[in-house]
Amino acid sequence: MVPGTSLIDGREHVYSVSVELRDGERLVVREGDVGTRGVEVLLAEWSASNEGSRRKLTQSTGHAPPWVGREWRVEAVIGLLLLAILLLEALLVFSTANPDAVGATAITGVVALGSAFAIGLVVSARSRKRRNEGVYEGRLKS
Repeated sequence: MVPGTSLIDGREHVYSVSVELRDGERLVVREGDVGTRGVEVLLAEWSASNEGSRRKLTQSTGHAPPWVGREWRVEAVIGLLLLAILLLEALLVFSTANPDAVGATAITGVVALGSAFAIGLVVSARSRKRRNEGVYEGRLKS
């Protein structure tokens, strides 16, 4: 079980709890699902129930669980679709408007920044996927 935490006014706040199930799938319970108190109680009860057993809940196969690849694909598709929308926007601006217009310049800036964001999103997702795969591959070796 892994808590999702953030710092609010110098105090740690738990906003979600993630559990990897035996079949490699991941269950995420967020504050929006059960409320702040629900997440805190879930984390406390799960931790208390596992203190006595301390056994490994998942079988290590040396491969990352299915959710790692699924998250990568979702984020990559979002980034690529955003990039496609921005490029279509730029194409429409330059095919229908005067490129010297102030609006065209502003939209070009938005397209450039949005494209950088979309590419960064895809690269970040890929990096996170590799890091997660490394964690699961490293589990087999230890």
